[in-house]
Amino acid sequence: MSNSEGPATEPDTEVGHPGIVEPVLDMDLRLLVDLMDSDEAKEAAVGVTLNVPGGIISGNIIGREAYLDSWDALTRGSGMSGLSGFQREAERALDRAGVPKPTDFPRWIHLRDVAVMTPNRLVRFPIWRGRLADVSGWFLGVMRDDPKA
Repeated sequence: MSNSEGPATEPDTEVGHPGIVEPVLDMDLRLLVDLMDSDEAKEAAVGVTLNVPGGIISGNIIGREAYLDSWDALTRGSGMSGLSGFQREAERALDRAGVPKPTDFPRWIHLRDVAVMTPNRLVRFPIWRGRLADVSGWFLGVMRDDPKA
């Protein structure tokens, strides 16, 4: 029996890899985070409440450098001084290794004076860092323990 469709072709030997797919991020929130990140005085803050997969998080958006300063102060003051400065040192090590940094908008959001809504209560934390990709909704303003406040 002969193949009437013509000669057999070689199978495609090149394996394709899917591109990295990131969720579409809220441009307004990214711009707000970028504005806080560009605050060289490290004094700017904007109160927000975020909807994330685990619940609701509320606090003041601060820039990355202000977050790192707060991290360092917290670790020094809580007996974990070995962690103080590790994030900045890790970034310098990545720079020395030639690992490229994303040059577009920020991918992380940093909060200070944080309240996390749990099913039973409101839990407070001094600082929080989360992926912007995990924020499904947000609004200006922070949660309060007393709704009349």
